[in-house]
Amino acid sequence: HARPRRGLPTPVALHRAAAGHVCAARRRVRPRRARPSDTMGEGTPAHSPQAEAHKDEGNRLFKEKAYLKAAAAYTKAIKLDPTNAVYFSNRSAAFLNLLKVQKALADAEEAIKLRPTWEKGYFRKAAVLEAQEKHEEALRAYKVAADINPNSSDVASKIRYLSKKLRTSSPPKPLKTEEEYKRAKDSLVMGNRVKNSKDRVLNFARDITSDSITAFVEQDGKLDPTVHFLPGRLDSEGKETQAQVKIEKAFDSPDTLESCLGFLRKYAEDMSTDAAVLVAPRSCIAFPQRWKPVGGGSGYSKKWTFKDATGFFIQLESREVRKIWFVVGGTEDRYHTPKEPQEIDIETFALLKPLYR
Repeated sequence: HARPRRGLPTPVALHRAAAGHVCAARRRVRPRRARPSDTMGEGTPAHSPQAEAHKDEGNRLFKEKAYLKAAAAYTKAIKLDPTNAVYFSNRSAAFLNLLKVQKALADAEEAIKLRPTWEKGYFRKAAVLEAQEKHEEALRAYKVAADINPNSSDVASKIRYLSKKLRTSSPPKPLKTEEEYKRAKDSLVMGNRVKNSKDRVLNFARDITSDSITAFVEQDGKLDPTVHFLPGRLDSEGKETQAQVKIEKAFDSPDTLESCLGFLRKYAEDMSTDAAVLVAPRSCIAFPQRWKPVGGGSGYSKKWTFKDATGFFIQLESREVRKIWFVVGGTEDRYHTPKEPQEIDIETFALLKPLYR
């Protein structure tokens, strides 16, 4: 049976149903990916041309999402000129995208030390603190950046988001029985429909994937199988309130999976949701093991290219689009920083049958 859990990386409000435990989560807004600074900013003296060449190479690699190589290029620039705050700021962005939060924070602090009147250093620090869910500290750092540069729309957007997040009320009391679930559903006040689109659904899947990769690293390669829902209506306060359902035993057998599927479909309809994203580690799936040959036998399906790699599946369900990805997170002996999600054939590897019909 499902049971509630805290959402990752943001806290969630929990309420349960007899067939599964449904969590009403606060709105998720995934922090924008860190970006490198292309210039040193006003008032900064000229620096080593060779160091600048390494910085430019790092920026190119960063844009290609080769964050580890980008960090190495910025490190070369720092060795040639350890007084340039931009190099530390850019390396902080690369480290944050690699989920090396302590190194990212150290570089942000060094950028601030070198250029205390440059808002980018405080922005980098705030981004790391936000990734660590230290929202009050992050908000303070963003406000320092805003004091230095009041015209930054990125900083203003972050301040509005975190200020609103910190004002959010505490989670409601869990509901434990089918009767309580029915009463809660009947009394649920829903607002206007949310304008939906394929892009909105895909962005939701990207946010959940990013959060899951962060959780995978922070929890030493451990994830719980969970379904995240995208709301189709605003709540009574005019907000988009996401939800989670933890499905711990769903993949134990065909019977448990079929029972879980029925509950998920009911929940998706009752709560007027527009999309669902399943996050399921490969290690928790006893059925269906889609990577095995059709009809049984040893070895792997010809379409399964990941062999014995550990990791997790991300399956997107909606009326507009269905997709599935696999995120490689290591081998049976050890885990590592997850690789970029690889899309695989939904017809071959789907773990759940369609939720929206």
